[in-house]
Amino acid sequence: MSTANGNKSTNEVFVMIKPLALKHPLLADEIKRALACIGTVSRPQLRHVSRDLCRAHYRFDSTTAPDRTAKHLPAIVNYLQGQMVLSLVLTLNDTTPIGADDDFCGFIRSEIVGPSEPMKCAQKHIRHRARSMDYRVAVDVPDADRVADFQPFAKDNLIHCSDSPQSARREIALWYPRR
Repeated sequence: MSTANGNKSTNEVFVMIKPLALKHPLLADEIKRALACIGTVSRPQLRHVSRDLCRAHYRFDSTTAPDRTAKHLPAIVNYLQGQMVLSLVLTLNDTTPIGADDDFCGFIRSEIVGPSEPMKCAQKHIRHRARSMDYRVAVDVPDADRVADFQPFAKDNLIHCSDSPQSARREIALWYPRR
């Protein structure tokens, strides 16, 4: 299956609606409607996130690059584990107006979801909504001896989406393993 721009394998993106959005049903519905306008939502799954799934999702291992929010990973894992999230796969509609050089993941991040930091989002972005909420969540830092190395909070910026076609394939396989 190819996308509207003719490329294969860029037509799906993994999306996770995070706990803060789920605590506000109208906001969660608004996010789902916004996503449905640009793609087909499939495989919605409301689930508790296990520690192992969270660590695998955020690649919390020795290969984590220092510039890839490594300081935030322990806080993110500690915050999300055991929490309820809504995972889903968003498939590109043929009518979604992305340019020939754009990939679907990049389009969603730049036009719909926005930067990871809600304070840097434009009003059109989903994550902009987190600006008016208390999205910094205090968490226990796993290794008290290294507390200075880690952020003592996680940011629930309402939504996660794959940042590249490669990440989308990896995350979809992780969250929806074949049986």
